[in-house]
Amino acid sequence: MVNPQRLTKVKYRAPFSEHWEERPLDWAMERIAHLVKQTRDETLVHQLPNGTTVNHTMAMAELGGATLDNEENYLIKKLCGGGIGMAAVGDEAFGGWDRVDVDRVLALQAAVERTRHIPQLAGGLDRVRAEAGKHRIALMCAEREPLECHRTILVSRELASTGTPVAHIHADGRLEPHAGAMRRLLELLGLPEQDLFRSQSELIDGACRKQEERIAYVNKQFPHKTEKPQT
Repeated sequence: MVNPQRLTKVKYRAPFSEHWEERPLDWAMERIAHLVKQTRDETLVHQLPNGTTVNHTMAMAELGGATLDNEENYLIKKLCGGGIGMAAVGDEAFGGWDRVDVDRVLALQAAVERTRHIPQLAGGLDRVRAEAGKHRIALMCAEREPLECHRTILVSRELASTGTPVAHIHADGRLEPHAGAMRRLLELLGLPEQDLFRSQSELIDGACRKQEERIAYVNKQFPHKTEKPQT
C-alpha cells in the first residue's frame, strides 16, 4: 500500500465517449461498487415462477481464470455467489475432464478439437442458446483478434450451425457477423470461398481445422495418436 510505484489513478472512458479520462483510483472503486449495488437491486430475482427460491441476478458476471489461487477463488465465490447472487455457470461447457472418456479424446492432439468431445459442451451450448433467447449474451475472451479465439472457432461455430445469431466484438467496438468472420478466415488462410467439389460449409470446416492447429494449446504430455480411437 505504501509502494511509491503503486497505481493511484485509472483510465476511464464514459459511455459512447471516444477518449479516455484519468480518474482517481478511489473514485473508480466507489463507481464500481455503486453500479454493482444498483444493478443487483434492479435485477435480483427472489423466486422462480415455480416457487423455487434462488435470490440471484442474471445481469452480472464474474470471469475467472486458471491463474487464480485458492484464496482469490474463495473470495470470489463468497462475494459473487453468496453476497451478490450471481448465477454460477460452472464447468459444463469447458471443464469436466474428470468425466471424459480419456482414451478416445487423447487421440485428438489439439485442445480445441478435444473440447468438442467433452459431454458437458452440449449442455453448455444449450444453456447459452436458452439464455440468448431472453438476454443479450457476451462470451468474454482475452484475444484481440476473434479468429484467434477458441470461442470463435469452436463455440460460435457450433452456435451458428443451429441458427443462433452470433457477432464478434472487435477491439475498436465494431461488430462482425460470424459469417463475415468465416469469410475473412478463408481469405486469411488463402482458401477459396467457392469450390467445385466442396460446399461452403465443408470449406469453412476445413479452414477452422487449420486455424485450430494454429491457435490451439497442445499438451505435450499427451502423445499424438494416429490410430482410430476405440469405440
